[in-house]
Amino acid sequence: MKKFMNNKLGITFDGVKTGPFADMPSATRPLNPAEKQFIQNEIDSIYSTFKGRVAEGRRLPLQDVDSIAQGRVWTGQRALKIGLVDKLGNINDAVNCAARMAKVTSYQLKEYPEKKNFLEKFMNKNAEEVKVKAIKEEIGEDQYKILQQLRNIRNMVSVPQTRLPFEVNIR
Repeated sequence: MKKFMNNKLGITFDGVKTGPFADMPSATRPLNPAEKQFIQNEIDSIYSTFKGRVAEGRRLPLQDVDSIAQGRVWTGQRALKIGLVDKLGNINDAVNCAARMAKVTSYQLKEYPEKKNFLEKFMNKNAEEVKVKAIKEEIGEDQYKILQQLRNIRNMVSVPQTRLPFEVNIR
């Protein structure tokens, strides 16, 4: 991305970091060998944990799981044939199976986010627009922008970040 940003958009990059991996990964430079190894180690660790859990859950020797795994993706039918799944089904089949296994006969499902009907969508959108318009009329457009920035900052609490001492507006 660095060449594109420099040559096509005239944007250049520099940086400050507090540790050797603080800016990893970066779209402005390629990974160095240490960063590549760091990522590869994480991938290997996750994959090893995954294979171990498959072996345990399927009650298969790790060597068998490793021989059929190798980073491949299996279709449902093939996974059934080689013992990676017990049966095929949809979300309703899975919920019914979980209920049977938990010996629960009476239960209900709730989907999130809850679906809203047309009137609810319309009213919520309208209410938000009215609220924004009223606030803007009360405090002014410029102060409303500052309010939005303060809200954004409030939402960033406990999130590592660096803020520039200015705001960029491209028109």
